[in-house]
Amino acid sequence: MPIYAFTLVEDDVKKIEIDEIRQGHKTVWVRAILPDESEVNLLSELTNATIEEFKEFLEHDERPRLHVSRYLQIIFRSPITDNGDVRTVPVNIFINKNLIVTVEKERIASLNKIEDLVNARKSRYLFKFNACYFLYHILDKINDEFLLNIDKISDSIDLFQSKGFSLSKENVEKIYEKSVTLTVFNQALISNIEVLNTLRKAYFKFLSDKNREQFNDIYYNALQVLDTEKIQRDVIANLFNLQAIISTSKLNNLIKRLTAITLIFMIPAAISGIYGMNFEHIPFSGSQHGFVIVTGIIILIAALAFVLFKIGDWL
Repeated sequence: MPIYAFTLVEDDVKKIEIDEIRQGHKTVWVRAILPDESEVNLLSELTNATIEEFKEFLEHDERPRLHVSRYLQIIFRSPITDNGDVRTVPVNIFINKNLIVTVEKERIASLNKIEDLVNARKSRYLFKFNACYFLYHILDKINDEFLLNIDKISDSIDLFQSKGFSLSKENVEKIYEKSVTLTVFNQALISNIEVLNTLRKAYFKFLSDKNREQFNDIYYNALQVLDTEKIQRDVIANLFNLQAIISTSKLNNLIKRLTAITLIFMIPAAISGIYGMNFEHIPFSGSQHGFVIVTGIIILIAALAFVLFKIGDWL
């Protein structure tokens, strides 16, 4: 899709053509989504970045990093939801003087929200300061997007817990998917934090002391998001462990009951087996009440065994 730009014109945010970008503008935001070759050439001219920088980003799944040259380049990862699946994708950000360029392979929610504000004319404050303030706002929105997705995962885990710990196979698979998502978030957040740590300590000519304070705040916010993610991963791990303990306990109880029932039935079977032997002299064999007496003994012993197993909590 074609690239487009936004800037402040006569105290109002307006969409402008690329060839209308002038140095007189306070801040210009150029958004490019999966640019083609001609658009890459144009972006290279605007940012002073090499064409290879753009091609490498578009062709590979790059990890977060920061590069300082005639321009400032930041690759940051952001969450994206695709048909219910949550994953992270990189966004490439270039800053050159008053110009900030964002390059995406796929639309990310954080930039969509900023663009919605721009289109609703509720974002003039973003363009009244330098491009690094706009960068601060983008990175802050990405942190918020991570936290929003983690909160959604937390709510779904709470829902599973409210249904009890006897989870179905389908629910266990869903919880496992949440665990995988959090692991992906963990890797992305750690890499993002490395970039933020470098950025807050950087001495780039476009960075003011105020900007460094803002990036310092984002750095600590990202650490809090990472802590929240780790807590949710621990909750899921504990949920799996508890489910395993409960399943093992149920299996043990079942085996105990089956063992007790087997022992109770073994006693009559053993006595019956003895009386089935072909011997002449067997107790009560000559008594007319022998059957009743032996049956009573069997019942008495079985009842006693039942009471003992009941007291021992085997039944």
